[in-house]
Amino acid sequence: MQFHDRESVIQITPLWEGERFPDGRPKVSTEILDVIRTLSLEEVWETGYAYGYDNQFQTGFLASNPQMTQPTVRGGLKEALVGANLFVGVSAPNLVTPDMVQSMAPGPILFPMANPTPEIMPDLARAAGAAVVGTGRSDFPNQINNVLAFPGIFRGTFDVRAKEINEEMKMAAAHALAGLVSEEDLSADCILPKAFDPQVGPAVAAAVAQAARNTGVARI
Repeated sequence: MQFHDRESVIQITPLWEGERFPDGRPKVSTEILDVIRTLSLEEVWETGYAYGYDNQFQTGFLASNPQMTQPTVRGGLKEALVGANLFVGVSAPNLVTPDMVQSMAPGPILFPMANPTPEIMPDLARAAGAAVVGTGRSDFPNQINNVLAFPGIFRGTFDVRAKEINEEMKMAAAHALAGLVSEEDLSADCILPKAFDPQVGPAVAAAVAQAARNTGVARI
């Protein structure tokens, strides 16, 4: 069984890791896209930075939509963000400006995950109109870190001796994490549980184990 330990289970935004496919696309961003596609969003755009996978765009961004044969956005990150509701970044520091945030749909959600300096600092994003901002850093609200998913995912997998970790199991983990934030606690600065919340591991493990049973990959 192979399972990339920074899959976008925690909301779909793992930390930048540097593992790459031969064509230059970072593996982590591809896995984020795989999970995002299960949400049936109308349009999902991927952009590549500097290390680009298209020789024509080695110095900047290429906006592309893996679900569409003909792109409807020409240009790069700036153009792709116009009217967007969500930005997930796993690239490099300070690539998103306040003006770009202001060009997005009203009240957008931003997950700038570059570490230690995100694509845009949370205070700048919020001042520019972002409704929710999450980063990989522990000194800002909404830390998005794979410690939330592990060891719960593996615990649930091992408990039922699952043959694989499938998309349904990953989504079950994400839903379990979301369910740990009560309606009373839910706010722009609290969209997921804290990393050391003792409920996290058992809740994720139970959800993953049940999803494995439901999808027929559990052995016990």
